Amino acid sequence: MYTVKDILPSEKSPANEVTAPECDKSIRKEFELERCIEWITEKGLKRVCVQFAQDQIHKAPRLVHMLESELKQKIYILGDTSYGSCCVDEVAAQHVNADSIIHFGHACLSPSERTPVLYIFNKEHIDIEQFKMCMHDTFTCEDKILLLYDVSYQHAICAISQYLKKSFDNLIVSELLIDGKLSSNFEHMFFGRVISVPKTKINDYVIIFIGSDGPCIANFKYLFPGQPFFRYNPALSSFEPFKVNISKFLQKRMYLIESLKNVKNLGILIGTLGVKSYLEAVERIKCLTKPREIKCYIISVGKINVAKLANFPEMDAYVLISCAENSLLDSKEFLQPIVTPYEVELAFNSAYKWSEKYVTDFTTLMPGCDNYVKENNDIQENEVNVSLVSSNVQNTLIESNETCSPTSLVSKGLDSLALSESHGCSFLTSRSWVGLEQKLGQNAVEKASQGRSGLPFKYENENA
Repeated sequence: MYTVKDILPSEKSPANEVTAPECDKSIRKEFELERCIEWITEKGLKRVCVQFAQDQIHKAPRLVHMLESELKQKIYILGDTSYGSCCVDEVAAQHVNADSIIHFGHACLSPSERTPVLYIFNKEHIDIEQFKMCMHDTFTCEDKILLLYDVSYQHAICAISQYLKKSFDNLIVSELLIDGKLSSNFEHMFFGRVISVPKTKINDYVIIFIGSDGPCIANFKYLFPGQPFFRYNPALSSFEPFKVNISKFLQKRMYLIESLKNVKNLGILIGTLGVKSYLEAVERIKCLTKPREIKCYIISVGKINVAKLANFPEMDAYVLISCAENSLLDSKEFLQPIVTPYEVELAFNSAYKWSEKYVTDFTTLMPGCDNYVKENNDIQENEVNVSLVSSNVQNTLIESNETCSPTSLVSKGLDSLALSESHGCSFLTSRSWVGLEQKLGQNAVEKASQGRSGLPFKYENENA
């Protein structure tokens, strides 16, 4: 968390050249300063945070200085985000009790939980005339086309849409849900994009995506694997079929699903604290794993890396709750496999059937959403399964035929006690080192005394 005084460059710094009038004009246009001021003024916001990605943080001081000069109020800068920079960092904003956030740069458009957000996207160049020519050369006027695009090309979509709809009768252009308002012809929403095509007819459309390779276009391909899919590369001004080896991808994920069925300790990795329904996703995972006597541990370590997760060797696997663009981690370097909430559904919800479609947005798995499937109540207790990974016999240990719910009450039975095993504690006792020895009752009680001070390589009480 920074204010402009914390990171404003000194007068001798080369970055101070940003104060030139032509640079101010460029920043004002790039970051849509007038739009930001209008949004803050209309809503009467007093504690505003501005969030930047790492590649834009050097422009933050000058931009915030301009905002503070015109608004006559303090603006806070969010630099190093707790999780992915594409997500709105509501946690950091709460440190100053912020009432709003302005997010600059690329965004995953995951719905925020609490704080009003204004998105200001990057503006990548696209030759609109060249795109029109490529459309006419590649497709016919009768083709059913669904046009998707990266958020960095949102600034040009209005001009593109107005022209193409005159030439292509069956063209549907997606809209970004960035102001919380749905259009009247709203039919469906994928990854923050509103699409006015009925779900039953979307398979009849050819999908076009404007943008470069990345998690966003991959998520759409995983969601619609069997449809014709083209990517328009603005840098090359050409269309190319977007191909992903879906079979190989699904084989890898299927292996992780089978590995998940063997776990005893499952770590629930929190990869976001701002995306709506993340707490419901945690409860959903607990609900699915509890009948199998799997112990769940909630772990929040900020940005995930190998070293951090190596501190929890007792975990057999992790499930990552994150936005759609950060949900798939390559777990080759990690000690344990990392799966998604969708894979937890496939592993432990017998009513969920495997398909070529792969869901990366965990919010759609919640009750009442498109990809939610209620648990099968007719499953037999103690169903036996053979692991495809270890070839060992698995016992699913279904406790009851009732659908689990985080608000369910436990019926009172006989007043009997049962010895339960804690898998985490049993692993701890098997370690060669379990922590400092307390030696309770063996050492004399002493008053607190002055400890060491100074730097580790030489404390003050040490000789030279």
